[in-house]
Amino acid sequence: MRSSSSATTRLLTTGLLTHHEVEPNRSDEFESHLCTQALDMHRELGTAAWFSFRFGRSDYGTVAIFPDDASRREHMAHERARDRSGGVDSWLTRPAVDTRVDVIAHKLPSPDVDNGTIAGEITKGLLLTFEPKRDHDEAVRRFLIDAEAMADDEPGTAAWFAIRLESGEYGIFDVFPANGARLRHLTGHVPRQLAKEAFSLLGGMPEMHLLDVVATTLTPQYSHT
Repeated sequence: MRSSSSATTRLLTTGLLTHHEVEPNRSDEFESHLCTQALDMHRELGTAAWFSFRFGRSDYGTVAIFPDDASRREHMAHERARDRSGGVDSWLTRPAVDTRVDVIAHKLPSPDVDNGTIAGEITKGLLLTFEPKRDHDEAVRRFLIDAEAMADDEPGTAAWFAIRLESGEYGIFDVFPANGARLRHLTGHVPRQLAKEAFSLLGGMPEMHLLDVVATTLTPQYSHT
């Protein structure tokens, strides 16, 4: 049986993963820019969720989730305009890299949990990417759809997204209030099942990135119902 969030899964179909490599001496300024951008996200009604995070000392990323491609295109235009007006492009060691993704399944906070503070309480994230074996795309997709119910049963997992990248890789992006919740997730059902399926479904072990979340925006009308 699908989890109760399945009623909204069909509404969120696309996403955008953006990678920024920042000059080391500009990291503080860039994080301030991300916090300002999180406030601006409330004006983008087509952006259901937006997360900014740090991969490493000066490597940053954002993940944005949308109901359709038109909302994604609008977000990309706004994002580029904000970067130009804020002089952000001059802080980067190379141009930002955008990767379009399809959203396969998701978990978002329920309205009774998201009281306006949960976005500020999210501090940790996790990004897994993995390639399916040849002719196993549909099996991997089905695994991720079924994994939604397992993620839904994890109270410490604030938000969870199963995605397919434009490269053909699949992935999981999720966020947590603290490192303890992330560790519990890593020893939970979804990673254990993914490890079991690695040899039969995947072309290799997943690539894992542990993330520090900088700022988050969640749009209430897209919350889990």
